[in-house]
Amino acid sequence: MAPNLPQDRQFERMLEAFAREMSLRPTVQINMDVEHERAIARQYADISLVLRWLSTAARRVCLISDGVNPVGTGFLVGRDSVLTTYSVISHLIGTDRWAACRCRFDYVAEDGVASPGTAIPFAAEQPLIDYSPYSPADVSANRASELPTAAELDYALLRLAANVGETRGWYSLTSVKPAQQNEMIYLVHHPAGQPLKLSHPPGKLYRLNGNSTRYEIIDSKTEPGSSGAPCLNETGQPVGLYHAKDYRVFRPEGLGKAIPLTLIRDLLLSRGVALT
Repeated sequence: MAPNLPQDRQFERMLEAFAREMSLRPTVQINMDVEHERAIARQYADISLVLRWLSTAARRVCLISDGVNPVGTGFLVGRDSVLTTYSVISHLIGTDRWAACRCRFDYVAEDGVASPGTAIPFAAEQPLIDYSPYSPADVSANRASELPTAAELDYALLRLAANVGETRGWYSLTSVKPAQQNEMIYLVHHPAGQPLKLSHPPGKLYRLNGNSTRYEIIDSKTEPGSSGAPCLNETGQPVGLYHAKDYRVFRPEGLGKAIPLTLIRDLLLSRGVALT
């Protein structure tokens, strides 16, 4: 090493030499001004963009309660429609309990004080637009090696009694795109029925499962009640529907699982469900 070089530059030289020995191509050549600028663009986000998509998510994500307890998270995907997981509302199917259920928007805390938010009931007629059950492979200890089918996507599309999306906006399922490998995954959700939270630090997309029906997310911070949350990428675009934490895998903290929104969109369209 050149003794007249600063210590940090010597370290850079050492890394470059290591990369050459291992036949690696360095991702960033930080000794080049142009590449350094590009590195900055990749490593940082404009605060105005982050504030915008966080504000958007805060308006569109809701706490779902069954009239007795908070049961999960949901988010607007139309003027009067909310997407959540089938597991959140499965106990309501075939019952008369829908009238007591609510989607609570703006349930947030400031300085430790929670606001009551705005509670919206479900439609009196046909509150359940469509659903797809979870797979036994998602929950059975003996079937962890099996793969969910393309019709086992653990979602429920619900209709509200009011067109709240006209003022709050919604995430359009028609324009969703697949998540990218190693993408940061942000969850905006109601863990354990608490006021709206942002998981921090974010999780990271580890991989797709064997038949691409589940995103697997490492370091996802969730609790019961997080199911049904939107999985947002670094630009605030929804890419998945969070549905479970799998503790059957090698990681002691469990592996987060989410349903690709592209698959949910395709199944809904194949069933003739109109999307906006």
